[in-house]
Order: sequence, then structure tokens, then C-alpha cells
Amino acid sequence: MADPRLYFDTSALLPLYRQEQLTAQVEEIQNEVKPVISALTEVEVASTLARWVRMGELTGEQSELLETTFSEDLRRDVFERVALEDRYC
Repeated sequence: MADPRLYFDTSALLPLYRQEQLTAQVEEIQNEVKPVISALTEVEVASTLARWVRMGELTGEQSELLETTFSEDLRRDVFERVALEDRYC
């Protein structure tokens, strides 16, 4: 049987990297399924981190740490990345 997979959009992914209201729920789900992300996720994460810095929700240093941690998770294949196709756009 294949591992269960579930698409994580950026709003579901980011609570894994900073404490938010949904963090515990997202962590539970991640323990049960293989998170799937799209090719756009890296851009969306970078954009969100930049916005959080601009709005004073994170320092530049905190943003860099989150981005480094996310990049390391990508390298370790914590997430399955799927390509975008015209039919999804």
C-alpha cells in the first residue's frame, strides 16, 4: 500500500515553522501523511517570510532561520514536490 499523501498549501505548511494556532493540528497531520507541495511553495514561503519581516512579525534573523530550516527539509525530502501542470493553473 502506498504512503498516504496530502497536499499542504503554504497556509498549512508555515505553522510547521513557527508557532501558530494551527501548529499542533498540522503537526498531527504531518505525522500521518506524506506532505505534498507544489513548485510554487518555495516562492510563496519566501514571499510570506518577507511580508512578516516588513510587518514586524519576524526579525530578519528569524526569517533567515525559518528559510534555512525549510530549505533543509526540502533537501531531506520531508515533502514530496509535484510539478505544476497547465490543467492546475
